[in-house]
Amino acid sequence: MGAHRSSFEQKVQWLVDHPELCRAWPNPPATDAAIVTLMKDAGLISWGAHNYDIGDFGKAVAEARARLRKARRCI
Repeated sequence: MGAHRSSFEQKVQWLVDHPELCRAWPNPPATDAAIVTLMKDAGLISWGAHNYDIGDFGKAVAEARARLRKARRCI
């Protein structure tokens, strides 16, 4: 099992900073596995993590999308 490398908030912020990856989720241009790999490359998720270690992934994407929608309304 991989140890947590980042908080939920850090994962959400990373997704907000990369809106092209989560804007169209659950049918984004990149698969969930590809997004998780990018998060691993960024050091947010341990390379030893299994799917059950990344249980908050869907919640993080949903929160990032909500923040992106809110930011668009404020522009």
